[in-house]
Amino acid sequence: MSDYRITGLSFHTPGSATPVTIPTGDLLVTTLSTTNLRATQATLANIPSQRLTDSDTAKLRIDDSTLVKELYLKSGSLNFSFRNGIALGMMFKFRFTDLQRRSGASYVPYEDSLSLGPNGTGSLLLNLAGSRIKSQDGSLIRSLSVLGTVSIPASSGQPVTISSTDRVSIAVSKVTPMVIDSAIGVVKPTWV
Repeated sequence: MSDYRITGLSFHTPGSATPVTIPTGDLLVTTLSTTNLRATQATLANIPSQRLTDSDTAKLRIDDSTLVKELYLKSGSLNFSFRNGIALGMMFKFRFTDLQRRSGASYVPYEDSLSLGPNGTGSLLLNLAGSRIKSQDGSLIRSLSVLGTVSIPASSGQPVTISSTDRVSIAVSKVTPMVIDSAIGVVKPTWV
């Protein structure tokens, strides 16, 4: 059990028109019990390394009416913008299960990572040339699944304030249009 110090308390006593400050010392023993206690802000000096998000899945829609079983990309690129809104350094890792990059004579799921400093931002450009989108179970897919992990290293012992309003965000945007080399699926009709 840890000892906690609460300071700056004032009490009103019956008959007293103004607050009476209780002096420090052993004059008053108080027992505090809580349930469902939530902190909205905390200042910590030693934070152990930990994963904030482990294998969180997000979906990136391919197109509003295209269904893909297998698709080979000739060119195209996506930009990932990362924003660390927390006063701690972080490591962002992500992995696509259905988007694969060439590795020698075979394809492997695309994965990458990015380290950001406290309250930092960064971006990664994903060149899709030579990549493929392939359903892992042979079914038709409408969106790409992205598995993400956000982890923080152990803190350096300097006090850091963390708030419940702190956020980590990732945005994805197309930089250049995707040009398809070949596809197996149900493709949205396009004017040529």
